[in-house]
Amino acid sequence: MRLFIALDLHSINTYLDTLRASIGQEAVTLTKDAHLTLQFLGDVTPPVVDQIETALADVPFSTFSITLAGTGFFPDEERPRVVWLGVEHNDVLIKLQKDISVAMRSLGFEQDRRFHPHITLARIRVLGNRDAFLEKVNGLRAEKVRVPVETFALFESTLTPSGPKHDVIGIFPSSRKAN
Repeated sequence: MRLFIALDLHSINTYLDTLRASIGQEAVTLTKDAHLTLQFLGDVTPPVVDQIETALADVPFSTFSITLAGTGFFPDEERPRVVWLGVEHNDVLIKLQKDISVAMRSLGFEQDRRFHPHITLARIRVLGNRDAFLEKVNGLRAEKVRVPVETFALFESTLTPSGPKHDVIGIFPSSRKAN
């Protein structure tokens, strides 16, 4: 099983679909499942899944909100492979990601060193006119959108010819409501 831990952001799919439609489909694979990856685990055997779920259930966090803002590219504008929607700096999100990473390290998973919170909007296949594409993406009107976070989830990712399919395996609620 190919697993990752993320914030499930399906509640903003309509907003993200509007942004994706502005990008177009001529050179990209538009993502379908809105999520913000907190840690990629990779291939995991079924017996380890129970250990992961137990460790994640022990990660405490209070409800909080993230603010989506701005777009960008991975690795960069010179060689764009991914179009992403950014997240404003958020200490609570960073702490949650770190706590999850520490919990997973206790199970032998490699700790994520660089965390760049984002939502993938599209994966670039081939670009004919790179400059026109960059201008289109850089011209997106990505409003600041505030999204409440009350849970995070363990996902299974299945690679298919039409792109990855993500299924929720477990949901982990906040331990406390925000003040």
